[in-house]
Amino acid sequence: MNKVWNILFLILMMAYLIVTFSFTGRKMDSVICSGVQVKVIDSTLNRFVNSGDVMRMLERNHIKTTGLPISTINTLEIEEAIGNNSIVKDVKVFTTSAGILHIEVSQRIPVVRIINAYQQSYYIDEEGALMPWTGRYSAFVPVANGNIQYVLRGKKTINVRDSIVPVLSDLYFFAMLLKKDRFWGSQIEQIYVNNKQEYELVPRVGAHLILLGSMENVSEKLENLKKLYDRGFGEAGWNGYSVINLKFKNQIVCTRRQ
Repeated sequence: MNKVWNILFLILMMAYLIVTFSFTGRKMDSVICSGVQVKVIDSTLNRFVNSGDVMRMLERNHIKTTGLPISTINTLEIEEAIGNNSIVKDVKVFTTSAGILHIEVSQRIPVVRIINAYQQSYYIDEEGALMPWTGRYSAFVPVANGNIQYVLRGKKTINVRDSIVPVLSDLYFFAMLLKKDRFWGSQIEQIYVNNKQEYELVPRVGAHLILLGSMENVSEKLENLKKLYDRGFGEAGWNGYSVINLKFKNQIVCTRRQ
């Protein structure tokens, strides 16, 4: 007898769910989109894109929303239109029974700004993707300039981790090293690539130039320099030297200021 009641209960539950989903579907068919709510999730960290920019992306792609039945709005099309922007890291689009279209956007997070040999600016983000510099907002990240030949063209997202341009890969991995280290992230403000494709660092504190050389054993080089900083350069102090050369293995060569 209990088995019969269990089967009957399951049948009634299935019928209830079918009727409920059918009613909900018909209700959604009659719901009109009354508004669009855009949320830029990480807007307190970076300001590369705002809600107005997102709405203009929809306009440029001739996507209409307000006034249309919610059930006819293609959320995947909207995600693709917004996600094609190289500043956007991720986008989620969904609708509610209240008639609101929700768009949630995450921006890419830059770790270094590149100023190439032709004075073009662009960023490398924390995932290694290149993103344009708009001029409207500048992120507080180290700047790399000098003999950097790569020119950013088009809107296609390019990842420097797979790049055939070694200098960009070097700069990305070095910038990530700075990002993960509180001291060096605060101390290094500029990375210069010289004509030998060697790297020179400009610190925020101390009137000296740091000759890094190649990126080989870079963590060890910075560790050795940190030990020198901790000792305070002896009597001469941080500003007593014009150049600190880290190019040689297990050796730091300091040039006194004239």
